[in-house]
Amino acid sequence: MPVPGKGGQDKSVCKRKIPIFDGWTRFDIQLSYKEMRDVKGRGYDGKVIVCSARWIPVAGHRPSVASVKYMAKNRKMEAWLAPLGSGGVYVPYRVEMGTKNGTLVVEPRKLDINGGRDQAAR
Repeated sequence: MPVPGKGGQDKSVCKRKIPIFDGWTRFDIQLSYKEMRDVKGRGYDGKVIVCSARWIPVAGHRPSVASVKYMAKNRKMEAWLAPLGSGGVYVPYRVEMGTKNGTLVVEPRKLDINGGRDQAAR
């Protein structure tokens, strides 16, 4: 995810709306700044920016359907973003979403933020 300007680790990384079309429906993911966290592992040690996320239905949804109502009211969504070098690009380190059955967590097994340069140096 590119970040305009210097791409520094600040609140502006989360200040965005991501429009999504899945081939059937249209919705937005509205991000907003929540906090900074220190993480370690999966190929990245350092700070991540935690963004709260909101699912906003736009088109192709039936407003009376229970799942649409649930997702529109869901406040248990966030994305943790790690900087990819110093070029103002961020990658997801962790994505969390509350569901009716518990919390869904998506994390990469391993990030190769250095592009394999660490392996070449060994």
